[in-house]
Amino acid sequence: MAARPVRRGLLYVRREIQDRVNPPIYGWHNVRCPNYVAQEHIVFRNGATKYEAGTHNLLGLVGLIAAMELVLEIGVENIAAELLRKRAWLVPALQAKGFTVFERGREN
Repeated sequence: MAARPVRRGLLYVRREIQDRVNPPIYGWHNVRCPNYVAQEHIVFRNGATKYEAGTHNLLGLVGLIAAMELVLEIGVENIAAELLRKRAWLVPALQAKGFTVFERGREN
């Protein structure tokens, strides 16, 4: 997997409208959370800090990219075919043991 840089940008929000423009991402840095304890209501910090969520889950993002690359490498059609093959074996096996299998969009 190719290295992907962390991206940054600039955002300017006039002080007069900051109370009307909320950030799309909440994090440890822009939400008031005394002692890092989640609060019942979300209250943003004042000023520029309101728009800086803090550290992003970079490891999670790298894992997501790797998983998507693996799906594309294997192929969605191949994954779907394998799931159908396993389902064709599993449903009768479960029904033989007395389980009811609910199928969305199909008659049992």
